[in-house]
Amino acid sequence: MTIPKRYKMKVPKLSVRSIFYSLLCAFLTSSMALAQVIEKTYLTTDKEIYEPEDTVWFKGYVFDDVNVLSDNSIALHIVISDEDGNKLRDTSWPIYDGVCYGQLIIPNGEGKYYISATSGKMTGVDTDQVFSKEIYVRSGIADEILLTAEFDQENNQVNLHADLSEREVAADERFVFELWSNTERISRGSVRTDTAGNASIRLGELNDGQDIFNVTIRSTDNNLAKEVKVSLPVRPIPKAIDLQFFPEGGQLVAGVSNRVAFKAIDDTGKPFDFSGRLFGPAGEVVDTLTSDYKGMGAFFLTPELGFYTVKIEEPIAFNATFQLPEAQASGISMAFVDSPNEGEKLVRLIPSESNIGDQITLRITQFDETIESFETTVDHRRFFPIPTTEIYPGIAKATLYDQNMNTIAERLFFANEDEKLSINIETDKEFYLPREKVEVTLTVRDIDNEPVRGNFSLAAIDDTRAHGPNDQQPHLLAQVLLNSELKGTIPTPNFYFSGDPRAREYLDLVMMTHGWRKYSPSPLGDPEALIGTLIHRRNKKKVIANTELSLINLTNFFTEDIPVDDEGNFYVGSELFKSRGDSFLLSTQVRKKDEKPNMLINDTTRLSLINHKKNIITTLGNRSLVPDFSIYQKVNKIQPDRFQNTLILNSVTVKARRLSNNNCVLNDAFFEYPWTTKTVAELDLSDLDIVTLLKQVSVDVRGYGKVQRTRTQDPAAGGAVTAEPGSRGVRYPMVFSYDALLAHDVRIQEGVRGISPNGTIIPKWTQTVPYFVMINCKPIRPANNTTLPDDTNPTPYDHMHRTELESIDFRNIESISVKTAGISLTPMILINTIDGVVIRKPRLLKFHTFATFYNKPVEFYQPKYETEEARNLQIPDLRTTIHWASNVITDEEGKAKLSFYNADRPNRIRITVEGINGDSQMGFAQKDYRVLTPSNPNQD
Repeated sequence: MTIPKRYKMKVPKLSVRSIFYSLLCAFLTSSMALAQVIEKTYLTTDKEIYEPEDTVWFKGYVFDDVNVLSDNSIALHIVISDEDGNKLRDTSWPIYDGVCYGQLIIPNGEGKYYISATSGKMTGVDTDQVFSKEIYVRSGIADEILLTAEFDQENNQVNLHADLSEREVAADERFVFELWSNTERISRGSVRTDTAGNASIRLGELNDGQDIFNVTIRSTDNNLAKEVKVSLPVRPIPKAIDLQFFPEGGQLVAGVSNRVAFKAIDDTGKPFDFSGRLFGPAGEVVDTLTSDYKGMGAFFLTPELGFYTVKIEEPIAFNATFQLPEAQASGISMAFVDSPNEGEKLVRLIPSESNIGDQITLRITQFDETIESFETTVDHRRFFPIPTTEIYPGIAKATLYDQNMNTIAERLFFANEDEKLSINIETDKEFYLPREKVEVTLTVRDIDNEPVRGNFSLAAIDDTRAHGPNDQQPHLLAQVLLNSELKGTIPTPNFYFSGDPRAREYLDLVMMTHGWRKYSPSPLGDPEALIGTLIHRRNKKKVIANTELSLINLTNFFTEDIPVDDEGNFYVGSELFKSRGDSFLLSTQVRKKDEKPNMLINDTTRLSLINHKKNIITTLGNRSLVPDFSIYQKVNKIQPDRFQNTLILNSVTVKARRLSNNNCVLNDAFFEYPWTTKTVAELDLSDLDIVTLLKQVSVDVRGYGKVQRTRTQDPAAGGAVTAEPGSRGVRYPMVFSYDALLAHDVRIQEGVRGISPNGTIIPKWTQTVPYFVMINCKPIRPANNTTLPDDTNPTPYDHMHRTELESIDFRNIESISVKTAGISLTPMILINTIDGVVIRKPRLLKFHTFATFYNKPVEFYQPKYETEEARNLQIPDLRTTIHWASNVITDEEGKAKLSFYNADRPNRIRITVEGINGDSQMGFAQKDYRVLTPSNPNQD
């Protein structure tokens, strides 16, 4: 097969460089077409079910509208939300060459959550363009009470049985139950088991309408390590069916052969497989219909004028009849048929009698570009070849036009589904022991069996324990080439890329039963740009015009000049921030003595991003009216093993006065003299001024002032410091850094500490804070107490350091500790932030700090059992993510090697690899191996 043209050319990237603020109105109303791009995202995670407060390891991809990696956006914004539409995690990560990596802390509560990913250039687009996936949180501890429940339809009750162990029943145990419909909770109550561990729950009268029901049962035993909870679907049989028909090409044409596809879903939106009969306009039986896969199927029909109907008879009969679209007296029937050449397809056109001789145009298009066009006169039957060698892998479209270019028929089709990267995963063994080293070799080749250099992710998980309720979420190929291109829900999307002999046929049914999804660019021209006005601080109506700003990269201090126009407006395009770091400083020089510049930053894009994220999580929260109980069903329960009730490695948290969400651990020492500590729960956050917060922690915080130190000197003692009456005070300034001369600093004042053993007074003094402040155990600035800089003209960067404390968004704090006394006279402040994140807010002075993203990835930690001592360590290793590698690069031979160590559980381990090469060709593969028990190291 010839490689499509896409893989032989570079896709040009558009730029908005040198566009100034004078175009602000156009920028906000989408008329800057050059700056607009269409992007879509995908997120792969190490697994789909986690333990509370577990780590989600992810790799993100950003594609453009032709499925090529897009490097236009600066950041990928990833949000975790719950089923009620509440935002729980909100992060942003740098995008390099269309990909990014990172990690998230999972919420604490059990249940279903959503993780969504949107690129910076997608701000404000429709929420259905945003990628999201379901993730589940489930306790890793198996139920101590084994509870089974069955629905007794004859007696309209649920019978349950509870065991404490294989030999002991759970007698006289109290359980609380709730009955949920598909819209709300309709009843609740409690039962107790008898001496045999049995109980029954009477459900009462249930609605015979379209509702389905779930019963949830949970324990109330306070002696259990965790609550036992079981969910049971009560009425899984659907009460209503939606059966839709899709004539190939768009309409039924009377008197000619038409192919008609159909799709059936039940009242929960799930596919419904059925058998039924097709009736003609006079009520005669024309044919029998049977769905082929996931409620889909197709049949040929040469209709007469009038209506045809279908009645479902199996697996249950419905009184309703379903009507096909009415056949049209004239038109052209379009169908895809097999070519005599194996693997090729033809477009077949059959006109009605009145359309013979019409001038028609058939166009094959993809991504709104014409691949092939045929212009001809239609006769009784015509065939046209599909130029698959010129089509990228994915969805294309055949459209039939009349002589006036009005659409007659249209059909989506999938081309080159087999044209994907072939990934071979080899392990050095098929069976391993716990903590044994696993050697993995990846070999990647293209459709022509040529080696491929690419970037891939690898996840090795304990599939026995990390297997989630939803195993049909799309992988990279299925999401980018299929799900993202079509409307509606596609069941089992990964099946169509599995190589199954039936996959191509069923994929064609998907093309006929789903509509095309149209993507649109952001309504903002450049959502990641920085726009503002330079004004006077004391007179906001007065602008400072015709000057320049300096954009300083705080990573390498590279400076870019930004012009300010004659109305005081400036525009910094996102391409100036792209791939240059996370922190920037925008400053201006003071040209006149009385000039007090200030920057008024346009807040439209920031607010648009906030609203964009809000709309995403609201849409996801509206998907379900009731909680998802699937993790509590028996099939998804964790089974007990020999590690039951064992403390798990790296999962035990000491809660007493210990904060461990970031790298700075707050221990007991910070709650004792000479430290004073308050956590966020103890602080009043209504006023986020730094001094106000510090005063809540310690009364010794005095507010603002210069550095000074006061001693009491007695002339009679020869200048020595004594406690004799009549002594007079002499104030000595103590300058520790150049910034200390700039005043307006937070200060801490020591209390009176008394008299030393030799009779001298311990001095009372004040000290500026920024120089001695640590955020997450890292000092804001290095110490330099002895010398002063020779520079007498401080840069904007010097000024930024002086006010850095005031620039921190303290809504993100976790705790504040203040040390004002003790052996050392050095006052200190320790600020811990949630997850170690420091979020800065704009400073509207003569400079503005700007962050392009706020999070950075960390390396996946894995234990190494290289020594006998490490292998015999008694602390159990019960990881479910055995290994995660987000950036596996294959060499010129298409190979990559890596290794990791197993955990302790003897389970099935699944390795998943997916990724992309430089031409945006994608691949996906999985391989399983087994970890055996040390007592049974041989294959069973």
